[in-house]
Amino acid sequence: MKGLELTLAIIKPNATKLPHAVQGIRNRIISSGFYVVRTKDVHLSMNEAQQFYIEHKQKFFYDRLTSFLSSGNIHVHILAGTNAIQMWRQLLGPTKVYQAKVENPTSIRALYGVTDTRNAAHGSDSLLESIDSAAKIGIVCPHIFQATIIVQGTYNGKYTRVII
Repeated sequence: MKGLELTLAIIKPNATKLPHAVQGIRNRIISSGFYVVRTKDVHLSMNEAQQFYIEHKQKFFYDRLTSFLSSGNIHVHILAGTNAIQMWRQLLGPTKVYQAKVENPTSIRALYGVTDTRNAAHGSDSLLESIDSAAKIGIVCPHIFQATIIVQGTYNGKYTRVII
């Protein structure tokens, strides 16, 4: 898988409750050329949701966001592809659903999002954030992957080296 990048993709509770939304999002993932490396369906506790979004703790929407993420099942995917982070975020569209409907009406958030919090899906900003977030919700464990990819860099001000 040389030249491929990993990213974390999460289908949020509002979308997982709708079979047509789940199928539509998964179809977009596959038709966009992603490889699905790992998939896990989970129901996060409030504490897990708070840890997942810890970087937003001081923001006004933190409580609403963490309550929502822990309100139902989420589908978590680790995707691989060329420029996977950028491609996934492009498929998602803008975070704000109204903006997505205007600027990118065929995006996942425009099609399946309801509000800025209930915007159907999550995408990480960087590879290190993807790995960190995936570890927080237990989708990345040492026994899951062979040591084939080494990620180095800084994340949250700390030097990080992750082997998955």
